[in-house]
Amino acid sequence: MSELSIVKLDDSAAASELAQGVAEQFVLPTFSEEGRSTFPKILARDVVAGFSDPDVEIFGVRTEERLVGYIAIARKTHISQLFVAADQQQKGIGRMLLDFVEQRAKAFGVSQLTVRASLNAVPFYKKCGFEVTADAQEKAGIRFQPMQKTL
Repeated sequence: MSELSIVKLDDSAAASELAQGVAEQFVLPTFSEEGRSTFPKILARDVVAGFSDPDVEIFGVRTEERLVGYIAIARKTHISQLFVAADQQQKGIGRMLLDFVEQRAKAFGVSQLTVRASLNAVPFYKKCGFEVTADAQEKAGIRFQPMQKTL
């Protein structure tokens, strides 16, 4: 793989396609039937909304062919989305995006990042220094784990 770099992302269609594909494979199986029905609609709405929200910054990693990962950060403190293409996982892209956001947050004086992690992503966030802050929760069939990291 050639050298990857992080860019400010402005392609909501590519982000939506990536997020939906990863969610279908890894996230939806952890939800109830209600969550499997609700989450794709919420995700599609939130991906598009993030690109027009001035409080949300979205950064991506592209190869020459396509978007392979992206992260959305709200108010410089909350990771609202982090997706890496299935065939690109375990290659450091998620860590690269997270490290980038952490450095930006520190530069803005932020001392803590939060995330509502999908249950399948909890081991990744723990490896990256995040800690569980409450029991796993469920809303509208969507299960998540509140986590935070002190910077």
